[in-house]
Formats: sequence, C-alpha cells, structure tokens
Amino acid sequence: MSVLSRTLRDRRGFTLAELLVVCAVAGLVLSGTSMVLIQGNQIYLVGSSQIEAQQAARAALQRMAQEIQAAGYDPQGLAGQAPLACPWNPIVGASPGFGVPTATSLTIQNDNNGLGCIIAAERVWYNLSGTNLQRQDFSVDAAPQTFIGGVQALTFAYLDINGNPTTNTALIRSVDIALTTQPERVAGIWQAGRVSVTMRDRVRLRNR
Repeated sequence: MSVLSRTLRDRRGFTLAELLVVCAVAGLVLSGTSMVLIQGNQIYLVGSSQIEAQQAARAALQRMAQEIQAAGYDPQGLAGQAPLACPWNPIVGASPGFGVPTATSLTIQNDNNGLGCIIAAERVWYNLSGTNLQRQDFSVDAAPQTFIGGVQALTFAYLDINGNPTTNTALIRSVDIALTTQPERVAGIWQAGRVSVTMRDRVRLRNR
C-alpha cells in the first residue's frame, strides 16, 4: 500500500451521529454559561438598583427631617403676641399653608424675617404627586419642584407631646416619616431590578 493510499484512508470524516452528539454537548455547555451570565446580570441589577433607591430615600428623608426639625423658627417670640395677634403653627396643611396636614402633604412655616407673622415666602411645602416627591420653597420657587422620583409610598404621621396621633396643628410636637422608593429607571427587562427600599424617621420639632 502506498503512502498516498494510507494518507487518504486516515482522512476519514465525522458521522452524522457524532456531529449530533457534539452539537448536543456544546448546547448544554452554552446553556449553562448563559444561565450563569443571566444570574450575574440580575444580581448586579438588584444591587445597583437597591443602592440607587437607598440614596434617593436617604437624601429625601434627611432634607425633610432637617426642615421639619427647624419648623417654627420664631426669633423674636412674637407669634400671637399683641399688637400683631397673628398666631401660626410650625406644621400646617397644603399650600399655601392653611388647614390640616395630610399623610402625603405638609407645609413648614418659619418666621425668617422676625416680624411675628408668616408670609407666603416663609413656607416650604412637601407633597407627593404620583411617584414624585415635590418640594416648593415659596421664597424661590414659582411652582413645586420634583425632589426625587420613583416614590412608591409616603406617609406623614403627626404626634403630640405624649406621642399620640393628632390632627390639631397646635399640638404637633413630632412627625413620623415613612418613605418607600424604587429606582426611577430599570434597565432591560429584569423585574428583579425593581427592588424597593423603605426608610423611616421620627422628627422632633425643636421650636415647640
């Protein structure tokens, strides 16, 4: 047998059955690799979404807590005093500052000019509109501004000096805040990225 004949005989191909087996094994390997990648992407998305929601909730809660704590600033102690006789409360209802505050809206009042009465520019209004937490500082804002988006729930609860719920604005001594947020944008189709974060705080009014 010549060298050429032996070489040609050794160049045999694969059978159809062998090709099918190879394709099946490759499919299993690729399927396992894809699952690992998908799970990794989901874990990353959950983690990044949770961080985004936490940062938004923390920033909003901190800002609200600071302003609620300082509510009722009255440098001259003139609220309700003669001859002005215009009493006012640190926490009141919806814009422009009248009525009873609600579970999703309140107005903070401060006598910044020290004249004893509250004017429109001395109010800050917080309100939940859809999924947007809005804030309006009447001294600078012509309309409510979106503070953070992705808000799923906001609850203000008003307590008297004994920690009991009250709707009397003259008796409010502290405010409980519960805020639930989600990321404003969730990339791709992964529903696992739609995590929500809830933060709570109780704020004591230091000027009452």
